[in-house]
Amino acid sequence: IAAARWLKANDGCSGKIGAVGFCFGGGMVNNLAVRLGSDLSAGVPFYGSAPPATEAPKIKAPMLLHFASLDTRAGNRTDRMITAYIPPVFGYISISWMTKHDYL
Repeated sequence: IAAARWLKANDGCSGKIGAVGFCFGGGMVNNLAVRLGSDLSAGVPFYGSAPPATEAPKIKAPMLLHFASLDTRAGNRTDRMITAYIPPVFGYISISWMTKHDYL
């Protein structure tokens, strides 16, 4: 969180920051989206833990969400994860059907 705020305030930054993460990193993107609110310009989590449904309304950035329909590593919780985001977040959702975690 501190690093993202430092980057946003840095003279070399346009003031817009985004985050991309896979697996654990996807959860970190979701965490940044909740904690930074409108300070995050975009988020792209591939898998990762969803925020609690009560925290999802804090997300203000557009999100491109990626899930795999056969992802057993995520505890087969794709529906719950998607529900945590919609309707509070305007975003796009990509579900790769018949694929597992990390497209394996």
